[in-house]
Amino acid sequence: MPGVLGNPDIRLSHAYLLYDSRCGPCTRFMRIAKVLDLQGKLIPVSIHGKQAEGLVRGSLSSRRLKSSFHIVEVSNSGAEIYSAGDGLVRLTRYAPAGKLTFAVVSRIKLFRQVLRWSYYQVSRLRTASKSCSMPGTDSA
Repeated sequence: MPGVLGNPDIRLSHAYLLYDSRCGPCTRFMRIAKVLDLQGKLIPVSIHGKQAEGLVRGSLSSRRLKSSFHIVEVSNSGAEIYSAGDGLVRLTRYAPAGKLTFAVVSRIKLFRQVLRWSYYQVSRLRTASKSCSMPGTDSA
């Protein structure tokens, strides 16, 4: 996982949740994430807009951008992108008791594996969704 846990020199200025706004399960996921983000740090951004492309330019291809959700953290030292299962691990940072939750999840391999597996299982809903624009689906 990229990034440095607990580095006091890195000041988070913005955190973006890039999601597929054309996909029902993805939109529900974003809404749940926003409800759990009690401090209001996450800014939802559709993967279909120019803002999403600008946030990941040079780091993710258009196909990779549309393949999963992403957390993009912009700080004074640059931007870090966390995608799919690793994004779900990073998302724990924004949940209630986020510092503690993220510290535990990021240090215990079994917890990370469970979150990544959970993301994989839920992402199968996206693959099956007729409204999804995921690469490889009919509406892409």
